[in-house]
Amino acid sequence: MYIRTPQEEGTAFENEIHQLLSTTKLKVLREIDVVNKYGKTNKGIDHLLYDDNNNVIICIQTKFTSSKPQLQQINHFIQCVENISLIDNKKCIGIYLTKLPLTATAYEAFINKNKKYDNYYLQITIDNKYEYENNINKKYILQYNLREYLYIYLHIYCYDYDDCIIMNY
Repeated sequence: MYIRTPQEEGTAFENEIHQLLSTTKLKVLREIDVVNKYGKTNKGIDHLLYDDNNNVIICIQTKFTSSKPQLQQINHFIQCVENISLIDNKKCIGIYLTKLPLTATAYEAFINKNKKYDNYYLQITIDNKYEYENNINKKYILQYNLREYLYIYLHIYCYDYDDCIIMNY
């Protein structure tokens, strides 16, 4: 039986998130497209969602690692989101999608940015300790939590192949 490397596991997770985001009716860019559009210094965004009729851009970074995201990683992500906001002159929502919660100092960086700027930052993680410790499908939980956030707070819907809204939240 073949076991994927952590890098392969992370890439597979990014692909699954991209597939989920592609079911919205928004334009979705992958990291390579973000870099081509906004420059090499903005390599901290795995997925970017936008609609030409809307003044908000959603920037998502996915980390499916076994360590908590550190302050340096979060600061780089914040800087990329801020750059994109300045380039397009639009408000951005930065979503850090991760298996483990941010470190306390990294989380504080999000809180401080949310107090000072128009852009908004949040983390989406596995918030149920039972599910995490009992190895319930972590990828599914993160996808569910992301889809739920998009639906409830941003009114962004996912659609199935018949163009019907997916409502299993």
